[in-house]
Amino acid sequence: MLSIVACPKPFVPPFDVIQGRAIRSWKALGPDVQVILAGDEKGIAEAAREFGVDHVPEIARTPEGGLLFGDLVERCLTISRHELIAYVNADILLLPNILTAACAVPFPRFLMAGYRLDLPENPRHIDLDKDLATQLRVPGAVAELKLTTGCDYFVFTRETWRDVPRLVIGRAGIENGLIHKALLDGIPVVDSTLAVTAVHQFHNYSHLAGGRGVAFEGPDAQANLASCGPVRAHPRDAMLVLIGGEIVRAPWRGDWFRRFFVLRPWLQRSKAAYGVFRALHWALKRTRISCLRDPSPARALAAQLGSGER
Repeated sequence: MLSIVACPKPFVPPFDVIQGRAIRSWKALGPDVQVILAGDEKGIAEAAREFGVDHVPEIARTPEGGLLFGDLVERCLTISRHELIAYVNADILLLPNILTAACAVPFPRFLMAGYRLDLPENPRHIDLDKDLATQLRVPGAVAELKLTTGCDYFVFTRETWRDVPRLVIGRAGIENGLIHKALLDGIPVVDSTLAVTAVHQFHNYSHLAGGRGVAFEGPDAQANLASCGPVRAHPRDAMLVLIGGEIVRAPWRGDWFRRFFVLRPWLQRSKAAYGVFRALHWALKRTRISCLRDPSPARALAAQLGSGER
């Protein structure tokens, strides 16, 4: 059914516990889910053996040490057992509704992505080592969650990427670059925020020598962001929305004016045109004509859990 691919951080505290929880949640999705861990960081090979999952050790890197998404896809396709593939950050807990959502998309080529739900550093109402789906139905748990603009999973098919973009995993801008590439290539982009429960566990950036700054402002992050121009694509730019197990076409949803610029990179190269865009975009957002109002965590979670029950 689905192959989940991840590039874990080194399996040292606190990432050994965080990533172990995430892998267990993926394994719990059922026997039709294949898990592939990629990379040669400390402890990955041992974790793959412990959890009984596949391992791809060699992934091409940038001079700064970042793993390249294109090489990851090419290598993992050779051992993937399924047509559907999900790249998931190794700190993300998943529920079975990702399977329902992935199977609901009818296109031979597509990119499905959605925003995640963030947990605080020390959640009071959620025990991460117990059944997550049951706990997320408790009102106190919902109050601890925050719907963010973080996008930590991407589902696609073997046929989606005919020209895999050169993007760096684990750095700012990878989600913008992938969605931008899909939109420009005419690949259907599906916003699955209201269909897939992806829960992000709090962590620091101690695995990087330069800390958080390297992930968001370093050379690899800058290269990612440069690949998609000054107007960056997001899941809310998708004209297809997945909710209740069905694809809904919504060409006028959300930030349609910004999407107009995303699909016309030649306009972005003009400083005058970009200046006009910024001014009009600000005015439209003030009138709420163009701005998508993000759902609350409670509404998003209710929609996600409802989709999973269908």
